[in-house]
Amino acid sequence: MNNPFSNEPVYTISIAARLVRREKGDEPPLHPQTLRMYEREGLVRPQRVGKNRLYSEQDIERLRRIQNLTQQMGVNLAGVQIILDLLERMDLLQQEVDELRKEVNTRNGQ
Repeated sequence: MNNPFSNEPVYTISIAARLVRREKGDEPPLHPQTLRMYEREGLVRPQRVGKNRLYSEQDIERLRRIQNLTQQMGVNLAGVQIILDLLERMDLLQQEVDELRKEVNTRNGQ
């Protein structure tokens, strides 16, 4: 979850629904209920301020990825969750590799 006090822009659910489809231009925005469903399924975790959901740029990119997987590739939501979990794990492993590489280079005097 993102820090609600950071300088990163956040968007209400109606704006987020439009931004997810912004790149395609000719498609209608997502229905806000779709975003609520993705949240219920645990696919996205927007910030909450009172009853309002606030979506970060990172959330918008994640929603675009979800839409691509479901609409373009035909993946169901359970499959989307598995794919997103694997992608996050791959990112963490890549970070570990990068840190280990830096440590090896430091020890070798490079």
